[in-house]
Amino acid sequence: MTDFATAHAGISDLFSRYAEAVWRKDHEAFANCFTEDGEWRIGGGIRRGRAEIAAQIKFVMDRYTRVLVTLRLPILEVGNGTATGRALLSV
Repeated sequence: MTDFATAHAGISDLFSRYAEAVWRKDHEAFANCFTEDGEWRIGGGIRRGRAEIAAQIKFVMDRYTRVLVTLRLPILEVGNGTATGRALLSV
């Protein structure tokens, strides 16, 4: 995926799925936003793999009725057959 427009659409869709999974408190959908061996870096800690990510988000979200995540526009890096993105978020 090296085309910028395609990368932007894909990463924006991923960020939307991430935020919606948090809103719905769907820990499995949240974990599916990561690759099988992905890492979730949050609060100084690292959770590795979908199972660990799902368990952590479930633990966190069980404490809240609802959490609204607002993501800013992504910063993209596209090239050499890959695309990565990161964004600031507000909770």
